[in-house]
Amino acid sequence: MYEQMRKIRVFEHHVDELYRSRKMPGLAHLYVGQEAVAVGVCAGLESEDCVMSTHRAHAHYLAKGGDLNRMMAEIYGKATGCASGRGGSMHLVDLAVNMLGATPIVGSSLARAFGIVGVASLIRYRARIDDPKDAVVMLATLTVGLASGVELYGLALFAAAFILAVLWVIESFEPETRKTFDLKIVGPDPVALRSDVEGVLRRAGVHYELRGAGAKDLTYETQLPLGVRTDRIATSILQLHPGSDTEVTWEEKKKK
Repeated sequence: MYEQMRKIRVFEHHVDELYRSRKMPGLAHLYVGQEAVAVGVCAGLESEDCVMSTHRAHAHYLAKGGDLNRMMAEIYGKATGCASGRGGSMHLVDLAVNMLGATPIVGSSLARAFGIVGVASLIRYRARIDDPKDAVVMLATLTVGLASGVELYGLALFAAAFILAVLWVIESFEPETRKTFDLKIVGPDPVALRSDVEGVLRRAGVHYELRGAGAKDLTYETQLPLGVRTDRIATSILQLHPGSDTEVTWEEKKKK
């Protein structure tokens, strides 16, 4: 699994270089940082199981067993590509590994997946196929934005009506939101507190960079997760040397 994740990461970085240097046609929506999701989920799929992906389809295709060279040829629009050069980066199709498609239209991949599953279920019902071993899994990827929409509830009702077992895999590409503060510590000997202060910041999950270390003050530029409170960190810093004449101040830096 690690090798698969590494292959996807290296491939995506290579695609990014080609796109930025204008050596490849079309757009490139990368999957960097989420490789474990695609590899982990697809590791539980059988060869006959299907995947319907979004505009970030490279990792799903490779994790499903797709051919890297055929996908690169597809990105370049060549006839040797997995979709004969007609799909490109955001419309990967390869029936050899049951990659049924990818679409850049938000939400449409999920609707198409449910449509295919619904038709397949109808065919199984009409053909009186009752053996669960003859059934396959349809993996449809979605992100937080789609999961927050009302369309998902409609598809959930569809799944309940047709008695479909659904596995929701929600992928998030949103970076962690943080606030930026200038932290200033004034005291009789703040430099002696530096290692302890930085230990407090690390334990609180704060990203920090030392900006100044004078005879009576320490100054940091810090980035705090939204759920972290500055007053609690200040209290922890003051408790390092109780009774000392130390002051801790925070000044939030607004984005320009």
